[in-house]
Amino acid sequence: MPDKNLISITVKDSSLATSSASSNFNAQMLHAASEIEQGRSWVWFPSAHNLRVHYLRELGFLASFAQLCGASIFWISGLTALPGINNKMSQGLLDGIYWTPQIVGGTGFIISGYEPLPPKVKSIVY
Repeated sequence: MPDKNLISITVKDSSLATSSASSNFNAQMLHAASEIEQGRSWVWFPSAHNLRVHYLRELGFLASFAQLCGASIFWISGLTALPGINNKMSQGLLDGIYWTPQIVGGTGFIISGYEPLPPKVKSIVY
């Protein structure tokens, strides 16, 4: 169990919490510190509230989730590609069990690599 004295989070200056982003960050850090003090240092699944409010609005989480879904589907085609399995399937079964997971899982990989373009900057004419 980690030493509780190693983690110390204090907010000394209230001017640091002027924006909503920094106050939200400070609140999250204080919440994390209180969980560590209570002996809860790792959570496998976030609460439904944290999932809705924080994680589903974060591009990194969405990309990782898309990659997880794509990889979970893609392994089926990897399993059916093994010798002895692939060469004993009919064409219809091969299309359904090998090629469909390739396309659906590969789409998950493509979606996870999506990077939105920055907003267009309007030119200023003097």
